[in-house]
Amino acid sequence: MGNDAATATAKITDAMRKIVKDHRLGYVASVGADGLPNLLPKGTFVVVDGGSIAFAELPPPNTMKNIRTNPAVEGNFVDPFSRKGYRYRGKARFVGKTDDGFAGLRPLFDGWGDLAERISRIFVIDVDRPRC
Repeated sequence: MGNDAATATAKITDAMRKIVKDHRLGYVASVGADGLPNLLPKGTFVVVDGGSIAFAELPPPNTMKNIRTNPAVEGNFVDPFSRKGYRYRGKARFVGKTDDGFAGLRPLFDGWGDLAERISRIFVIDVDRPRC
């Protein structure tokens, strides 16, 4: 993509959607209470819409603590075969089982079978800077 002004208004492209769909493993970095980044692999990513991606929070719960304190996150996805991918940056929020919106988001994870039944929180990242 290009400069920051163009990137700030960019949306999740079809190529980005394909990487998330085909290679569900992505990485998300949150900021811990100590101010240091914490990078974790997350294998439950889905594209919610043209401007949001989400992942299900399964243990460990440190990501929730970090995002509650500071919602800024950054991460990436890579197609290991083509070695192409994209970075994203945005603000994360979590939606629990009893929160509005959970019932609409939860079916996005049905492809995980029994694992999907264990989902109690979904983190939605409103992407404001996707970059190829």
